[in-house]
Amino acid sequence: MISPKTLLAKFQKLPKIPPHMYRYVFYACVIFVTSTLLGYYAAATNEEELVKIFSQISQELSQIDSSGPVTLFLVIFFNNSFKIFISMILGIFLGISSIVFVFANGLILGIVSFFIIQQAGLTFLLLGILPHGIIEVPTVLFGAGYGLWLGNISYRKLRYNESLDIPKIKSNMRIALSAFKTYLIPLIFFAAFIEVFVTNSILHLFLV
Repeated sequence: MISPKTLLAKFQKLPKIPPHMYRYVFYACVIFVTSTLLGYYAAATNEEELVKIFSQISQELSQIDSSGPVTLFLVIFFNNSFKIFISMILGIFLGISSIVFVFANGLILGIVSFFIIQQAGLTFLLLGILPHGIIEVPTVLFGAGYGLWLGNISYRKLRYNESLDIPKIKSNMRIALSAFKTYLIPLIFFAAFIEVFVTNSILHLFLV
C-alpha cells in the first residue's frame, strides 16, 4: 500500500505549472463567464427557437445514456480528452481554437442552464453540474490557458516580425503536452467518472 508520504513525494516531483500560466487561465475564465451569460440571455430571449434545438440534443444524449454507464463514461472521457487536447495544441495558431472552444462551452452551459432552471429548478441544475463541474470546468480553462499561451507566442512572432524559432516552438509544445498528460488527463478521467457514477446517482435520487 502506498503511504501518503510516498504520494506527496511523487506529487512534488511533478512538473510545476508556470506562474504566468494563471494569467492565461484567467483570460479563459473571462471568456467562459461572458459566453455563459450570453448563452443564458440568448435562451431567455429566444426560448421558442432554442427549445427545438435543446430537445434534439436531449434525444441524442439519451441514446448515448441508454448504452450503459461504462460506455457512457468512456464516451465522455475520450470526447472531452480529444476536444481539450485539440483546442490546446491548435492554440499555437493565435489561440483561436482555445477561444472558440471555451466560448462554445460557456454558451452551451448558459443555454442548458436556462432550460433546466425553467423545467426543474435551480437545485436540480446545481446537483447536475457541481459534482463533476468543479473539476471539469477548471480542466477546460487550464487547457485553454495553455492554448492561449501558445497563441500569444505566435502572435508576438508575427507582430514583431520575428523569425520562427522551431526548437523553441517544439519546446513550448512539449511543455503543453506534459501538462496535458500529467494534470489534465487524470482530471478529465476523474470528472467523467463523477459525472456518470456520482452525478447521475444524485439526480436519480432527486427525481425519486
